Amino acid sequence: MSNILEALPGYMLPIAEVNRQLGQMWQPGKEGSGAPSEFRASQMNLILHFGKKTTADDARARFEEAIHFSQRYPCRIIVLCPEIEQDDDSPMEAKLFAQCYIGHTPRTMCCCEALMLGYPSDDKGYLKNQVSIWLENDLPICHWFHRVPQERIREHYRTFSHGMKRILFDGTVEGPGFMDIPWEDPNRVKDLAFARLLPIRQSIGQYLSGFPPEQLIQGVSQISLSSTADLSGEARNLADWMQECLTSAGASDELEKKYAELDQQGKVIHGEWCDKDGKTLFSFKLDLEKSLGTLHAQFANCEEWPFEAHVLGAREALSEAVFF
Repeated sequence: MSNILEALPGYMLPIAEVNRQLGQMWQPGKEGSGAPSEFRASQMNLILHFGKKTTADDARARFEEAIHFSQRYPCRIIVLCPEIEQDDDSPMEAKLFAQCYIGHTPRTMCCCEALMLGYPSDDKGYLKNQVSIWLENDLPICHWFHRVPQERIREHYRTFSHGMKRILFDGTVEGPGFMDIPWEDPNRVKDLAFARLLPIRQSIGQYLSGFPPEQLIQGVSQISLSSTADLSGEARNLADWMQECLTSAGASDELEKKYAELDQQGKVIHGEWCDKDGKTLFSFKLDLEKSLGTLHAQFANCEEWPFEAHVLGAREALSEAVFF
């Protein structure tokens, strides 16, 4: 059995029993007090796909994030857990999790469900067939990859994701190169690290919008970003976003980008725009542990502009990535 599957909540079932048990779960009680299905109205399917390097604690944390998301946006969650130590004599097993959450009133109750599968990682055909049986028909599908090696996605799971509404990943977890996979529609592939940056992008964008585009791009030839290790995805996304904005404003398409990892503790991102001689034209610093950000622009009489710096939480970042 997958130790990832063992770490997740729910009760074990033979795979063939999952759909039947799920159907019975939402039936009215003996006293006819109404069925929980009244509070279960799925909007989509969310596939949470773990790779072998996912730890038990990591899996539980991502599972809780998916459940938290489903409390606001009801969905059927399908969790795929690779077998770490395969035993050919053991029957394939699954897990079923369901729970109802009551809000301020009983009418705001929301029922969530998750179907979990321990799958043999060398059998992609079996995995695709089983997932198709568990999906809620005619609803959009989002596929969230977590620590699945990029080469395995290229070889086995890329076509699996054809037709998905969204393909999700976390750039800080997966590292660079995920967007280089030849996806069917790259516009549907969303980085959670980029989604988390929404408040930061809004604050920086609001500040820079006070200057004419020709002033912003004047002399800029390089964008340099640096961050602590656990914000590498955010820093790279900021660099990409700034390059896109400057290019749209008329800067050269050959604008250079650089990234370096800071050798320090905390959650820090530093960035600057430089001219061809290395002179700093614009810089910013973010300290997310202190919720503090500062902007410093040469074209604004060098005045420093402070602002509150924070990123979206897990549920909000998932929402941003799925719907926008």
